[in-house]
Amino acid sequence: MSDSQQWTDRLSQLGIIASFGLLLFSQLELFILCLIWMIVVQIVLNRRQHRLAKWLLVIGVWIIATLLSLLYGITLSYLVSLAAAWVVFKSAGLVGFGAATLLSLVLFNLLRAAYHYTYLTLPLPSLHMVLVVLLVAVIVIIAIRTQQITQDTLIQDVLDSQNELVCRYLPDTTLTYVNPAYARTYNSTPQALIGTRFIE
Repeated sequence: MSDSQQWTDRLSQLGIIASFGLLLFSQLELFILCLIWMIVVQIVLNRRQHRLAKWLLVIGVWIIATLLSLLYGITLSYLVSLAAAWVVFKSAGLVGFGAATLLSLVLFNLLRAAYHYTYLTLPLPSLHMVLVVLLVAVIVIIAIRTQQITQDTLIQDVLDSQNELVCRYLPDTTLTYVNPAYARTYNSTPQALIGTRFIE
C-alpha cells in the first residue's frame, strides 16, 4: 500500500472516529462536518495530489461551510443533502441538469435568507418536489444501468469462455468433444472434428 493511500485511509478513519464521538455528545453540526470531511477524503483526496493541496482543500471546505452558515443561515445538513443529490446526479450522467437544479435550490434559499417577499412568491419552492421526483427517477435509472452492466458482464464472460479452445479426447487422441472456438481455429465444425485424431 502506498504512502498516499495510507494517508487517506488514516484521515478517513480519524473522520469516522471523530464523527461517532461527536454524535455521542449531540454535536450534530460538527458531526455532519466530520462526515463531510470523511466524504472528501474518500472521494476527492484519493487523487494523487500534494499533501499541502489536500489540507488546503479540507480547510477550504470548512471555511466555505462556516461562512454560508453564518451569512445566509444555510446549515451543514443542507449542504450535505446537496452534496448527496449531486453525487446521485453525477453517477447517472446528468451533470448539467443536476447542477442547474441544485443551483436553483441554493438561490431560493439565499433569497429566503434575504427576506425578499417578492422573490419568495416565485414558484421556486416547487423545485423541492421536482428534485425529489427527479432523484427517484435517477435512482431508478442507476438501478436499470447497473442491471444492464451486470447482464453485459455475464454475456461477455460467456463470449470469453467461447473463445477458449476446449477439446476432450481418448487415450489414442481421438476427439470426443470440441467447442465451437476450437472448430473455428481449424476452419471446421465440431461434428466434422469429432471422431478424428487430435490436431495439435
